[in-house]
Amino acid sequence: MPASIRLRMLVADLDGTLLDPSGGLRPAVAAAVHRAIDRGVVVVLATARPPRSSAALRRELRIDTPGIYYNGALVADPSGEILLHDPIPPAAAAKVIAALVAEDPRAVVGLEILDRWYVNRPGAFDDVATARAGWEPDYVGPLDPCLATPVTKILAASPGRDCAKIEEAVAREAGDLVTATRTDAWLLQVMHRGVTKSRAAALIAGRFGVEPGEVMALGDSWNDVDLVEWAGFGVAMGNSPEVLRQAADAVVESNAEDGAARAVEKYLLGGA
Repeated sequence: MPASIRLRMLVADLDGTLLDPSGGLRPAVAAAVHRAIDRGVVVVLATARPPRSSAALRRELRIDTPGIYYNGALVADPSGEILLHDPIPPAAAAKVIAALVAEDPRAVVGLEILDRWYVNRPGAFDDVATARAGWEPDYVGPLDPCLATPVTKILAASPGRDCAKIEEAVAREAGDLVTATRTDAWLLQVMHRGVTKSRAAALIAGRFGVEPGEVMALGDSWNDVDLVEWAGFGVAMGNSPEVLRQAADAVVESNAEDGAARAVEKYLLGGA
């Protein structure tokens, strides 16, 4: 990292990045984040999760800045005030669901609307971070009644298979209406067109008077690529796919090896 760059903000993903493979927050990572905050660094979480499944981790990390949720479709401050909400219009959401089901009739689909969660089958998303954090869907059943209002994010998966085919179907049938990305090979996440973590991060950086060149971004997956490219210094975890590694300025150890702590200590705090 060039010595001339002064990093004043950290924007970090949660699952696969700050959290270890079991979803836990390791002491070394928490300590590094606390040191950054104590040094005056603005620390922002940028996650695919909804606010409620991120709240306990925000408290544990002592983060009181606005949070980036649903891959950037929602930005909210700790009081719950919404600073940005860019949902998918109902007609576009219906088109996405139709494309998913036409490609794979077995596809499991979930809708997240602000901080509520609706799924078409019980147990379909037991392995997503929100479920692992102890939250259950607010509704299970046909999704048509849920499409009366705009949808913050759509989750989709093909049981037991890579989601590449349904991702292609969404791009083909509704690519002009939505943005699709992955957090895992099996899990597709769909937001309104133009929604990205980097756009949300730019909004928060502006509120703190921070330029993009003064931001370090830390992530591990496909949905972090735009964020890592946008930031002045982008770091990929060792458990990242190759596309993120190529986009990053540096690659650190995996989330099983406290890579996030290493990134903060080496690049943000200068090893001090």
